[in-house]
Amino acid sequence: MVYAPALSSSAFIAPAIFALRNANEQLATSTARLSSGNRLFRIGDDVAAFSVATRLQAQISGLKQAAQNTAQADSLLQVASGGLTQIRDILDSMTALATQSNSGGLTDTDRSFLQTQFAEYVEEIDRIAGNTSFGDLALLDGSFSGENTVTTETTAATKATGSLVLNTNFSNGETVVINGVTVTAGAGNDFTIGVDAAASLVNLAAFLNASTNRSLSGATYTPGGNTLSISYDAGGTLGNQFTLSEAGSADVTASGTATNNANIYTLTGGLDDGLNIGSVTSTGTIGDAVVNTQSQTASSVTLTFTGNAVDTETLRIDNGNGGYRDFTFKNSATLSTEIQIGSDAAATIRNAIDTLTQYSGSDDYVVRQLSFTRDGDRLIISNSKSGAVTDLAAATADIAETLTNASLSAASFNNGTATGVDASGVTNAAFVGTISGFSATRTGADAVTATLTVGEKLYTATISDTTPGVATTVRFNSTSGGFFDVQLAAGGFTVATPDNATTYAQHLNAAFATLTFSQNRDITEFSGAGSLVGASAKINLDDFTSVKIDSIVVTAPPGVGQDAVIDITVNGEIFRSASDIGGALGEHESLIFTSQDDANRFITLTNGGTAQDFDDATSAATFQTTLRTAFGLGTAGQGVDFQVGTNVSDKISVVIGNVTSAELFDGVTPDISTSDNAEDALDTLSTASDTLQSVLAEVGAYQSRLTAASAVIDSSITGITVARSALADTDIAAESTEYAQASLKINAAVAVIAQTAKLQSSLLQALQFSN
Repeated sequence: MVYAPALSSSAFIAPAIFALRNANEQLATSTARLSSGNRLFRIGDDVAAFSVATRLQAQISGLKQAAQNTAQADSLLQVASGGLTQIRDILDSMTALATQSNSGGLTDTDRSFLQTQFAEYVEEIDRIAGNTSFGDLALLDGSFSGENTVTTETTAATKATGSLVLNTNFSNGETVVINGVTVTAGAGNDFTIGVDAAASLVNLAAFLNASTNRSLSGATYTPGGNTLSISYDAGGTLGNQFTLSEAGSADVTASGTATNNANIYTLTGGLDDGLNIGSVTSTGTIGDAVVNTQSQTASSVTLTFTGNAVDTETLRIDNGNGGYRDFTFKNSATLSTEIQIGSDAAATIRNAIDTLTQYSGSDDYVVRQLSFTRDGDRLIISNSKSGAVTDLAAATADIAETLTNASLSAASFNNGTATGVDASGVTNAAFVGTISGFSATRTGADAVTATLTVGEKLYTATISDTTPGVATTVRFNSTSGGFFDVQLAAGGFTVATPDNATTYAQHLNAAFATLTFSQNRDITEFSGAGSLVGASAKINLDDFTSVKIDSIVVTAPPGVGQDAVIDITVNGEIFRSASDIGGALGEHESLIFTSQDDANRFITLTNGGTAQDFDDATSAATFQTTLRTAFGLGTAGQGVDFQVGTNVSDKISVVIGNVTSAELFDGVTPDISTSDNAEDALDTLSTASDTLQSVLAEVGAYQSRLTAASAVIDSSITGITVARSALADTDIAAESTEYAQASLKINAAVAVIAQTAKLQSSLLQALQFSN
């Protein structure tokens, strides 16, 4: 008998099967790579290569979009260039007409025909500027000019506060003096005495809060224990002028800012950090006889120099307590009350403004009420609001000087007026433009309670006599919007019935209908930096809807002794610097830019602690850049940004100048109706052509930048694509070899496995046969 060992086909075939499986996987991978062209299908194929290739692919996608952005920007600029070219052609035609009109051989009739065509060209410029657009984007009307949308401060300024402490209770007939008004305690007097100091202060507060005396009604009085807290109803530094006196009672202690009168304190803490006292003004005429004639002017004194100041001469300003605070002109000023004598009168005035605006002391009660501006060789000293300037005793403030080469226009600040409607106490952003909506409720014979809601603020006045024998001023108070005063005219209107009260309110509405209220607001975007650190800017308007600063242009003085011109264009309206500014702006000096369309609209730039020079072309250009930066013009984010790369900083900001006629012609519409006008028009057109050519050059420069950016993008896409391909794309030659090898291995493995299986089967049959 022959022994037959156990035979296992798996023992022989398993290694071959394993090799076959590996070869099959290799073949599948090679097939996928060859058919798709991709080397990587999952992170596990090559972790590092997959990660890098993914980032590169994202970069390629971003660059392709950047290429589209660049093409879009170039198309936009081509449209803008087309519109600008049309306007250039029109300016050329206008120049030809002006040249023709300037010829002496034409009659006025001939020139009138030329003027008709000339005016049509002006309208065509504005049509092209307004209608040249890319999609919904207007290109030439200033929308792309790097203009800055102006937002202004609309919150009320910080209010001044103070307090009176009643150490022991009042006695009958004892008085307390508040803002110059003597209030008497006791039965039959102004307020009753309570069981203790706290109760007496409750009664005093009730009397003060109900008072119609305008010296008292501008504040709110809050009792608390033996302390009466006082808050001025309108915010701002002028609220600090409200006085508290200890003179009326030995039992009263005042808390506030001490003055040079030992018994008198003022409220403290009022700041001009929002809408403040004096922010709201009114212009126009009264539209109904129930209110007195409108006249709101600030008292003002002018110090006119005919030469420079001399060492130790003085400017003397009322110290608020019956004397003067002397400000001394010095060749070398070191003290806060000394004024540095400059190289000429203008420089000395600038230094005077710096000293006067910065002065602070116990004797500054009057100085704090004043504003100081320069007009050539004149120092203008004005009240910060309408009416007269007063001292601690409510007397008109005085002023004097000991100058050899200068003189004052008056010796006191008594030439201000405050009749009609005085809105200087309003701190309500909605109180602007035209105001209406009065209502009145009859409370007795010729007596009403009148109310007016402006925005969300309710103003209320108690009018005890609607038919006053003389002009009488009543105050409309609110809880958080300040107050305004209305001077009722003598005679007035009889209110005998409730219907009469309604009619009376209609008269008040008619009186206000012809008034326009403006507000002088801080420009919140203004950011003083560099040489303008500490500077600020305000804008005075009667409508703050969509206010945009289009451009700022600083033109140096054309010659020695002449003046620079600074134009700030707002919504196409030119605000121009005052005359006689020379070529510099002193420390803390204010410069006013007045609208060329309406003198009631203006911008005030108050300089910081660094003098500004713009007396030649170079310094003017530097100051122009400084101003543009401070107002936020032409900075990143202005105009339109086009993303031309994958980094945040890969942007080109396209700024296209405003080419409306108002901008090109500097706010003046040229005409050629006379020979002289035609000559002026030629100068205007020459400047306009230069301006337009500058805008065209800017557009061309942007196109060049975009061409360069496009070339960089294309080069980057090519390079990064090659880099990604090396990591992620199939190497066809190498992969084809892998594919062939895998196929060969599979074929060999299949053949070997089949042969092995056949041999095993034959051997098994042989063994069985032998048995």
